[in-house]
Amino acid sequence: ELNVLSQTSRAFNTFGLSSDYLGWDATVGSPPLNIKTTNADAINFLTTNTQRMTITSGGYVGMGIASPNYLLHLDAGKLQITNGTSTGSGDGFLLGLNSNDVEIIQQANANMNFFTNGTQRATITSAGKVGVNTSAPVTDLHLNSTGTVVQRFSVAGSTSNYFEISEMSNGT
Repeated sequence: ELNVLSQTSRAFNTFGLSSDYLGWDATVGSPPLNIKTTNADAINFLTTNTQRMTITSGGYVGMGIASPNYLLHLDAGKLQITNGTSTGSGDGFLLGLNSNDVEIIQQANANMNFFTNGTQRATITSAGKVGVNTSAPVTDLHLNSTGTVVQRFSVAGSTSNYFEISEMSNGT
């Protein structure tokens, strides 16, 4: 059924029960576009008669998958994030799978920075140099520390089996 109501209520029902609709609802506030269902059915989006996206009754969003298991569930593709100046598919940052391998791809000629607790902890430069506790590594692996022990490398699970690289004093 298709019902078009007056412009004052700005709501209309389409293809089904009056509790399911696409339109403006004056009871919700001024004037968001609402897609609404009051039952436990999912909302599906299709192009060329193929389901492309689903929002489940539990609020999970699936792209490329009809039954998402997480808040955002992508299947058969990569997630691309750009900075708004993207000129095409070869720009930005990609996160995805290649067979069973996880891929994190920085497509631009730029660094990848890793943060914890709001502080930059590691960097991979566009030249492939890795820095830990430095944002500008100058060697293939650049480890930076502020104490006398520059780095300690431990045998897995052991606190007594390790070797360390220390800063040496020249005696002056």
